Amino acid sequence: MFFATLVLFSLVASPIAIATVAKDSIKVGNVWVNTKAKPSEIINYKIIGARELKLHIFHGVSSNDNEHKPALIMFHGGGWNSGNPTSLYDQTDYFSKIGITTISVEYRTWKKDQTPPNVSLMDAKSAYRWVLTNAKTLNIDPAKIAAGGVSAGGHLAASLATIKGFNAIGERPLPIQPVALVLFNPVVDTSSQGHGYNRVKEFWRAISPIHNVAQGHPPTLTLLGSNDRVLSVATANKYRDNIVSVGSYAVNHIYPDKAHGFFTRTRSELLFVDTLLKAHDFLFKTGIAAAPSPAVRPTRPNINN
Repeated sequence: MFFATLVLFSLVASPIAIATVAKDSIKVGNVWVNTKAKPSEIINYKIIGARELKLHIFHGVSSNDNEHKPALIMFHGGGWNSGNPTSLYDQTDYFSKIGITTISVEYRTWKKDQTPPNVSLMDAKSAYRWVLTNAKTLNIDPAKIAAGGVSAGGHLAASLATIKGFNAIGERPLPIQPVALVLFNPVVDTSSQGHGYNRVKEFWRAISPIHNVAQGHPPTLTLLGSNDRVLSVATANKYRDNIVSVGSYAVNHIYPDKAHGFFTRTRSELLFVDTLLKAHDFLFKTGIAAAPSPAVRPTRPNINN
């Protein structure tokens, strides 16, 4: 078992956290992220009446186009109220360029669809199930699918690994859970002491990841600022400890004095770079990324020890 909380006091002094910017691009490690990137394709995964829900797919880039690639399914933030898959294009472009097919998911929200958070979760499960079912067509290795998300989208990603039920009518429970979680200031506690309780109070415990951690939970990375009002450091550490207590790997990276959403390129290019490199190295340790970021030695430790 292993856990860690890493408090990052001085990013500027670190050679990996340098934001090199050019027109319409920013360098992350040895990858140029296109700030105007577009997905390889956009596909419907679910239709409810006239409403079409789409997957924005960035196919992984590698020297062998025929190999089945690992995948990362990502969910945008917005408090289950709003948001758009395009808000994650910077991250999806980066991960695709290190060989991971990365998918930004559209799901129903209150402002657009007048639906509560449990419906957002049903859509997240439908999206994950669709990718599993169509893995061969998408050239994805079904044994190497991770999930990630931002804020409420982090809740959806974490729920894929913890929450039973909340399957759409006619859909079976997920056959396998994600093999790793990459969470950017996620909602993990929906109790009255957490976030979103008034939206889910009739079923808050059933939909709260921190209260449903069980054996077999996937390795988990959480990135957050110490001034986050949605996810406190204490709650993040409790979530990490719960995961460790069932024999899994978890690590928190805490950025001092940073608030919710600190990691976006438009807020801080420096922290945008640093969080992506940390996510990259975590995905290497968990067997999703084929190689580490340029900042670390090319070894893959046994994260279960």
